Amino acid sequence: MKRKMFKQVTALALAAMMTIGSSVLVSAKEFPDVKESDWFYNAVSTWSNDSYNVLVGDGNGYFNPHAAMTFAELATVLSKTFGYTEKAEIPEAYQNRWYSDAIAKAIAVDVIPADVEPLKALSREEAVAVVARAFDIAPLAGETSFADNAEISEEYVGYVAAFQKAKFVAGTGNNVFSPKVGFTRAQIMQILDNILADITDADMTDKVIDGSLIIRKEDTTLTDVTVNGDLIVGQGVGDGDVTLDNVVVKGRLVVNGGGSNSIIIKGGSQIAYAVINKTGGEAANLRIDGDSVVTALEVNSGKAARVTGNVSEVQVSANATLDLAEGSMVEKVVIDGEKVTIFVHDGATAKKITIEGDEVSIQGVGRVEAVTVAAGSSNVEVGTRGTTITNNGVDAVKTETGEVPSGETVTTEGEASTPPSYVVPPASSGSTPTPQPTTVTVNSLNELRAALGNANITTIHVPIGLHNTDADITIPAGKTVVLGNGGSLRLRDLTINGSLIGNGNGGSWAYVLLWGSLSGSGLNSDMTNGFVGTTAAYTAYSWRWRTTADGVATTGWWPSAVTVDSQAGLSDAVAVSTISEIQIVDDFEIENDCTVDSLHIYADVTIKNGVTVSPGFVRLRGSVTGAGTLAGVDSNTEIYLVGDSEINISGINYIGPAATNLPNSFVRVIPWTGSAWGTPYLL
Repeated sequence: MKRKMFKQVTALALAAMMTIGSSVLVSAKEFPDVKESDWFYNAVSTWSNDSYNVLVGDGNGYFNPHAAMTFAELATVLSKTFGYTEKAEIPEAYQNRWYSDAIAKAIAVDVIPADVEPLKALSREEAVAVVARAFDIAPLAGETSFADNAEISEEYVGYVAAFQKAKFVAGTGNNVFSPKVGFTRAQIMQILDNILADITDADMTDKVIDGSLIIRKEDTTLTDVTVNGDLIVGQGVGDGDVTLDNVVVKGRLVVNGGGSNSIIIKGGSQIAYAVINKTGGEAANLRIDGDSVVTALEVNSGKAARVTGNVSEVQVSANATLDLAEGSMVEKVVIDGEKVTIFVHDGATAKKITIEGDEVSIQGVGRVEAVTVAAGSSNVEVGTRGTTITNNGVDAVKTETGEVPSGETVTTEGEASTPPSYVVPPASSGSTPTPQPTTVTVNSLNELRAALGNANITTIHVPIGLHNTDADITIPAGKTVVLGNGGSLRLRDLTINGSLIGNGNGGSWAYVLLWGSLSGSGLNSDMTNGFVGTTAAYTAYSWRWRTTADGVATTGWWPSAVTVDSQAGLSDAVAVSTISEIQIVDDFEIENDCTVDSLHIYADVTIKNGVTVSPGFVRLRGSVTGAGTLAGVDSNTEIYLVGDSEINISGINYIGPAATNLPNSFVRVIPWTGSAWGTPYLL
């Protein structure tokens, strides 16, 4: 059962959608049986014009306004309106007919029942229910005020009540609804025209929509638009993009389409309530940038959503999935149904999750501060670290390290990733906007994303290391990111359309290291020459900011790290004086003497002669063996050891982080405990 908040928002949205019939936008088809004096003339003209292109008549040039509309006809109208693409299997008897495609699509999106008789005329109560499901208008509890309310079927009365409250239907006279009577083609088109103010297949700028709006095609951008009803992203968008730039939606944002990059909400857009209702394809993705606001989000039953940005409250229904991406902050999540999965990625935060359902799983390395399992819930798993679980459910909650019995409150072991702490304040609603900074300092990737998404900020200082090898960052044109002394970026992908510079004293700690792709219009030759990967499987981009002794920048970036998979690659890397960090990613024998600042070994390496590490550190996730030596290690050398890593070389013998019989007392070892680096100790 939906919670009160979401019911109230839907009711407000319905009230906001009330509008007088749309005006004729462009040339419309002329039907001999539709006169300008007819009460339905504007509606039929609008829906048959070249912009909507929904009504085409009966094939003989007539509209037949007073004929009862069939399921097949209404399915065709709705399929064209929303741009349906998904199809369901239909009985053989209904295949290869003029209506087959529309019926298959309407069934796929649960607008009409699977056992429908396509050529059956719709009753008024059936038509209201079909249109309500198409527009995702929830039924209201209680009865209508129609005199013949008792004659309305129980399964339809909630939809009729919702339409009566929104003044979409007014009955047939004398306060009578006549639920079993056929709904004419003209009547249904008038209802659709009452609900919907416009349909767009192209970009829209600087408009106020007095009603609801459907976006029917991908790669559509709305700029400076106010929608006083619902904004519906149609299924015709598919996995494509929709961008909302300074868009205000007074009703709901209903997402039936969109892929991994959309819906992009930016430019201070204000969305009070969003609904994820996409069927098939990629998960619908809401990317909320900068100072844009989405107050509440609902993920409908069986749907999948990914959120990047801030949302106050999210409700997730049965059989749905929700991904909270890096940079997301959600105050409250309510799970209202069974078989729900939530994944909280590194750098994302959900402050409070309430579970009202069975077979629920919450996973990820992000931060979930508190989980409350409601009475009656069962079979719950919580895999996040540092989460306080209050279990009022039927059975124990499973965690990574044990269980939380019913009736107890326990905080899971370990620490989650750092939550976002930087939010750019929105402008005030008065005539004088709140002054916004143009230069900021950030201390997390989440803060960096927020600053990059804020149009007022032009310069962003990064004084510390921001590291997440699964993250991707884009520096837009017109923005400059400055890495200070100690500032660094370790990412998967980086797109530079603006500027990236260093400003460290001597530049020794201003660096960038990428494991994925480098692109953008803001690259220079120093950056592109920083490609130092030696195989297609293992690539790396890394630079440090070059400065003179007095701290003044000279030529900019220079390559500082390399990935190698052979002795030849190692020799080449050692020969480049600017390279200070070498990563070995494949098994081979080190035959030649070499000296490196720091060495990362992700393979099994045999040293035949000598390797000197000075003055940096060794990070080992494989093994180092052989008759050679590992020299240069002293009390300043840190050896990071993961899992069953092994060093057995020239007096250093270490197998796994649990070993304690280590003969040499001058090497500082930092073991990996399975979830974090342990306490350093001397060998």
